[in-house]
Amino acid sequence: MQVRAETPPRRTDPIPMHDSVIRLHSIVSRSRNRPTTAVDKGLAMLGDAPDQLYQFDAVGRRIWELIEKPASVESLCNVLAEEFEVDRPACERDVIWFLDQLRQKNLVDVADGPAD
Repeated sequence: MQVRAETPPRRTDPIPMHDSVIRLHSIVSRSRNRPTTAVDKGLAMLGDAPDQLYQFDAVGRRIWELIEKPASVESLCNVLAEEFEVDRPACERDVIWFLDQLRQKNLVDVADGPAD
């Protein structure tokens, strides 16, 4: 079984962020180190079950690299918006969506950060 956790396709309709527990001030980190391997510009990672495989695209791989140490979602978006030359609102929406997918699969830990 293959499970994909990659950035969403470009959307024009807003993703309702009120459903997510992740906010810009949230602090996100890997729940634990997992074996990974580079695949083209992306990343492949084994899940908890023997038949689980997660594949990340280049952006997902960069997020995984950045959360090796705890980081705020805002700081992730600062880096990603610049490196991948995307507009800030789209970056925030997509990063929160992606991190929420990882959270639901117990791949990341999320903590409240200082409120702005």
